[in-house]
Amino acid sequence: MDALQQWLESAGIKYANLITLALGFIFLIVVCYASHFIARRILLAWIHRLAQMSTSKWDDVLVEHKTFDRVAHLAPAVVLQVGAPFFFPNSPDIVAFLGRLNDFYIIWVAVAVSFSLLNATAALYLSGHQNQPKSSPSKLLFRSSRLLQSS
Repeated sequence: MDALQQWLESAGIKYANLITLALGFIFLIVVCYASHFIARRILLAWIHRLAQMSTSKWDDVLVEHKTFDRVAHLAPAVVLQVGAPFFFPNSPDIVAFLGRLNDFYIIWVAVAVSFSLLNATAALYLSGHQNQPKSSPSKLLFRSSRLLQSS
């Protein structure tokens, strides 16, 4: 991006810094979207196909509870974390701001993944114990862990 800014300044363009920042945001958004597309359309479809072909039950439960779908949201976050310093080398404030937003997003995704894992674990455990009463200790344990997780 430095070379682009220097080229724009040598061409005599007034707002070369702003144009470079705008192009950096556009390129970063495009690269993040591309990583999201690859993670969701290609890798996720491959994981779903593997889960369908396997004979184990746990991967089917994880697919059913969309755990892998939620994990796929980490791809753009990783690209943003790695790409922000590359696209904005002269703007440490922008990199720091994007890093904070990305940290919030990663925490949000981690919470969503943990909820999904907990729901999948509960479904997998309770599928083997279907004749238990509604208020069995195992069901209460899963509900209380969800409450603790959300607070």
